[in-house]
Amino acid sequence: MKDGFISVAAGTPKLKLADCRYNAEQIFTVMRAAEKAGVRALILPELCVTGATCGDLFFQDTLLKGAEDALITILEATRNLEIITAVGLPVRVAGNLYNCAAVIQKGVILGVVPKKILSDSIIPESRWFSSYQDDYFSNPANSAPKISIAGQSDIAFSPGLIFQCRELPDFTIGVEIGSDLFAPIPQSVYLAANGAVMIGCLSACPDAVSAATNRRKTVTALSARLKCGYIFAGADDGESVSDYIFGAHQMIAENGALLAERRFDGGLLISEIDIQKLRFERRRTHVFDKNNNIISSGCSAPPPVIFSMPVRETKITRYIPKSPFVPETPNERAYRCREILFLSALGLKRRMQDIGAKTAVLGLSGGLDSTLAVFITARAMSMLGRPASDIIAVTMPGFGTTDNTKGNAVKLAESLGVSLRNIPISAAVSNHFRDIGHDPAIKNAAYENAQARERTQILMDIANDTGGIVIGTGDLSELALGWCTYNGDHMSMYGVNASIPKTLVRSLVKYAAENINAENAANYDNHENHENHENMTSVENEANTENAENIPNAENAGNSGHDAPGTELSRTLYAILETPVSPELLPAVQGGGQHTEELIGPYELHDFFLYYILRWGFSPRKIYRLALESFGKDYSAAVILHWLKIFYQRFFSQQFKRNCMPDGAGVGAISLSPRTGWHMPSDASRVLWEAELENMT
Repeated sequence: MKDGFISVAAGTPKLKLADCRYNAEQIFTVMRAAEKAGVRALILPELCVTGATCGDLFFQDTLLKGAEDALITILEATRNLEIITAVGLPVRVAGNLYNCAAVIQKGVILGVVPKKILSDSIIPESRWFSSYQDDYFSNPANSAPKISIAGQSDIAFSPGLIFQCRELPDFTIGVEIGSDLFAPIPQSVYLAANGAVMIGCLSACPDAVSAATNRRKTVTALSARLKCGYIFAGADDGESVSDYIFGAHQMIAENGALLAERRFDGGLLISEIDIQKLRFERRRTHVFDKNNNIISSGCSAPPPVIFSMPVRETKITRYIPKSPFVPETPNERAYRCREILFLSALGLKRRMQDIGAKTAVLGLSGGLDSTLAVFITARAMSMLGRPASDIIAVTMPGFGTTDNTKGNAVKLAESLGVSLRNIPISAAVSNHFRDIGHDPAIKNAAYENAQARERTQILMDIANDTGGIVIGTGDLSELALGWCTYNGDHMSMYGVNASIPKTLVRSLVKYAAENINAENAANYDNHENHENHENMTSVENEANTENAENIPNAENAGNSGHDAPGTELSRTLYAILETPVSPELLPAVQGGGQHTEELIGPYELHDFFLYYILRWGFSPRKIYRLALESFGKDYSAAVILHWLKIFYQRFFSQQFKRNCMPDGAGVGAISLSPRTGWHMPSDASRVLWEAELENMT
């Protein structure tokens, strides 16, 4: 439970129809296994005490008494278990029979949740059960009716019940049952609007072709829309009678991501839901702001049912990707690359149209960032129906420029068909040193930054001379770390890489190298398949590569149509990928050249830190824990902590550079733009974050 991780499970016990005693044994066996595994919240299937397909046996008092006796047995057998569990069973109230979830803990019934939406499309539920129709969200007394069951009394009875942990108030869970999930406005909408950050669904939906796909789409989409965790527990094949087949479908989703899924096996499906992440997303988006949300405004749910549970460390079993900015499946990665290149070029196209730019001017160093920038710029030119020669790429070798990077820059420009100028800057910078009285033997910040500012001056003047626009090449990671020269390479007229982190830059260049001539790059505006791909779940994306194939291609950015994989352009891109990232501002004789990641740390770590700091607002302690989970085999704990401290130090101290950064294409969820992205004072203190870092081991 520490750091916001709540271990949850969908449990599907083996059942025998109408054998309540047997089912009770299976249920408390699953509960004990879940408790032993550290699970804090367990959702079991709909009507699992009796079985959901008992038919007219639900009219029999014998079955209903057997269900209540079974619940007593379960409560007695689990009175020492801290786990909170939702158990499905029929409950008689005021002469009516309801399909309910009894939410229990430590042998106590915390509340009973009746099903509100009955579906007769497959199983005729309304033949046996009543629908709970009271308007519990507008109850003048702001309280739920009370019932007695299983020897316990004064139990809250309402579909609107929300259960809240006393020790961890953000741990709130609500329950809906079966077809409640598929209603036009599901019960979970009201529950989430009134504070439930997790929703459990007890289900007994029969299986059929495509049924699992539809359920998966519904669950993941609902968890995204409600910014919640969702635990779905389906009934097993013990329910399979006559024309019905049940496949024990289990799912755990969080904010649109499917964390875990299983079918046909039953037992326990376990993962962790990050309630801190969900609370942050709700605060950030104001999705349930009572001032502007029609559902939450006017909702008056019963007060939360409080339960007690000690806060313990939660073992993380969910997968923590090393590169959160880069999709891991080939199909998703290819689609993301296409989309980013398309959107980035679209933004530049609009800017060039609006200002009537005749040329696009950029510095081409032979490094990753400028390579990506020239590809994006070439795509924008193609969108405008203009030749790649309207791009002026400038190589500006200085004191640290190597033949390798300069050669790659020249080959890249020639392959793309852009106009290339070579303007050495060493003499001009040396003259500048004489003007300001700087000894060039002193390799300090003035020595390095003078080169960056000289290059920016050249690009700006060429743009003025040709009626053009200077294209910035700095990426999101460099902006976060302040790894750029103020009024030097941090200045441009439009930054095409501004919201693309270094790990994603590398993936984009690699994608281009692998797919130089896969399609005709002129088909840039044929983007109609975007929506189709966005609506697929991650499970489907692995099997459905064809949906990504028709999206505008990133390849062959110069649109020359002459380069295929293995030719000069492809080889050049691979050579650039193999070259260590370097500013090349010091002569190579000073120790073999500068390697950026040796100076400021590995970009894979910094991008990991950046993602969780900006996207989810995580604390240093939580980010450190996640980094250990993800990179523990690659870096020692001390190394990870060292670079995390460096990140915070640089991130805070370099904000002044970001507060005056130029416009840039905002293509991702994270932006450091002071206008549309990250808002932070330049002089903010980092003392609280550093104090937390110092207290970690």
